[in-house]
Amino acid sequence: MKIHSISFKNFYSYHEADLDLSKYASGLVGIEGINKDSGGSNGAGKSVILEAIVFALFGRTIRKSNEAAMVNVQAKRGMEVIIKVEDMVIIRKRKPSSLNVWIAGEERTQAHASTTQEIIEQHLGVDYKTFMSAAVFGQHSTVDFLDANPDDKRKIINNFLNLSYIFDKKADIKERRSSMRAKIRENEVLINKLNTDIAKYEGMSGQSLTEHQAAIVRSYTLEQIIDMRSDNWGKERTISSYNDEIRSVPSDVRNARKAVKNGVGSDQSWTCKSCGTKFDGKLTQEQYDHCVGIVDEWEDKVKSFKDHVKQLKKELKRLPCTVSEYQKWSSLSPVDGILADSRAELEEVLELNYQLQDKYDMLGFWDKAFSEKGLVRYVIRTVRDYLNDKCNFYLAYLTQGQVSLTFDDELVENIEVVGRERHYISLSGGEKRKVNLAVMLALQSILSVSNGTESNVLFFDEVAENLDEHGIRGLIDLLYELRKDKTVFVITHNPHLASHMESHKKITITKEQGISTIS
Repeated sequence: MKIHSISFKNFYSYHEADLDLSKYASGLVGIEGINKDSGGSNGAGKSVILEAIVFALFGRTIRKSNEAAMVNVQAKRGMEVIIKVEDMVIIRKRKPSSLNVWIAGEERTQAHASTTQEIIEQHLGVDYKTFMSAAVFGQHSTVDFLDANPDDKRKIINNFLNLSYIFDKKADIKERRSSMRAKIRENEVLINKLNTDIAKYEGMSGQSLTEHQAAIVRSYTLEQIIDMRSDNWGKERTISSYNDEIRSVPSDVRNARKAVKNGVGSDQSWTCKSCGTKFDGKLTQEQYDHCVGIVDEWEDKVKSFKDHVKQLKKELKRLPCTVSEYQKWSSLSPVDGILADSRAELEEVLELNYQLQDKYDMLGFWDKAFSEKGLVRYVIRTVRDYLNDKCNFYLAYLTQGQVSLTFDDELVENIEVVGRERHYISLSGGEKRKVNLAVMLALQSILSVSNGTESNVLFFDEVAENLDEHGIRGLIDLLYELRKDKTVFVITHNPHLASHMESHKKITITKEQGISTIS
């Protein structure tokens, strides 16, 4: 979920503010406050940016404020929050109240705000609780995992995994996994080709383009290569869809085939889902003819699918080279340059495949779980290893590898500090802070993999409480890791963390005479 911008008017202590999140791209962004009314930074309005995003998306605030508290006390009315997220624009107002939404430029506002809110959440694939769990860490975190008993931990996992939604979307999960697997295989082919090319280029280091490569560059444009590839991908996806249809024989057809095979007078006990016809008892001639019609109709449909597949396969074009190859060759660079590019592309594809395999394996857990009894417990037991791996991945940053954490099948934690077992309750405040943050980030990883809910922004609000300078160093290392593909907003009063944030982008909130402004 990509949030582009947020603007608000007469919201809490702000008269008007406009923040373009897209200009920050990936990286760390510090949010600092200057309260000229009371001195210091408290009460400047730093957290209001997060409040505005949450209110715009879900119509509620983190601090559970009523309307009177949200509307600026000086303006007393005319509160408005506008957010641009994905292809959606949401405008939410109070005094007077209204909610309007546009998707891809088309207004989708409904007669009732609750119905409009359902459209927003359905389109974005996220609700309030999911967003808070996936994008907000620190003082506003609503999940206290390690203090919960095993039953409550399972409930938390169930909520994070949104199991009821996954059950309803079993077919969707299979389709996503199939698509991921196809992409993984495609990448594996590309990886093998790149390795072959690298070996070839290493033996040709210092040489220019081959005659064959030069001929391709003369005969084609980059746009033609891209169009041919895109056309092939589209046809291959369509072929895959037809083949899935051919393999998925409906239960009506299977029952009808058996009835036709056994003939008139055979015992039947089933109901046609398509037309509602009941087959109960001896098969009559009329019922037999109806079954023949069902089978013939399906076979005609399959024949049509196969004809389409055959035609599409004929239309597939053989590419003279890959897009990346053409780009290398068209520049007429020496082989040394192509070799460097191939190595860079190989590294990129390997990383992409690792990420796809990670998600593919995770979705594989759900696919297996649907066929087991005791499904929820099985899912939790299956996800445990992933949870443990992620917890220790984040703990490695936060504690420099001094603390490790594993959960057993009952989600009872085992914590080791420098190789010695410790109970959670005996940890210091700083150690608890690090462990809890690692667990929350691990749960967020589970959430993003299982639901596809992954925000382009993260908010770390006062996460450095109880951390010493050593702990802050680990937190900074973790923030550097997270910033690679996200914008991480950091609000802190901790002087150690604040000093580290000085070299990064900054949003300054200044409050004077009761009014907050952004600069």
